[in-house]
Amino acid sequence: MIRPVFIGASWCAPCKATKPHFAQVVSDEGLEAEYLSVEDYDARVSDVRSVPTLRVYDEDGDVLAEHVGGATEAQIRDLFEKGRDLA
Repeated sequence: MIRPVFIGASWCAPCKATKPHFAQVVSDEGLEAEYLSVEDYDARVSDVRSVPTLRVYDEDGDVLAEHVGGATEAQIRDLFEKGRDLA
């Protein structure tokens, strides 16, 4: 099972554009996802250098796949598929 995570910020325009696509794909695929705001979460701990950062984790908390920057629904679906392939 994969765990998608969206790391972003309320002030970030690409985050605002990508978040609805992320939510739609998560819903379509019946997954549970997490949203982390860099305003509340120290992203440096996870080596996040840009927002939005979309990650797919495995059940052990290892990063399987990552996309940095704005993303379309198709790109997000591809990211999740890549994560599943590596899980």
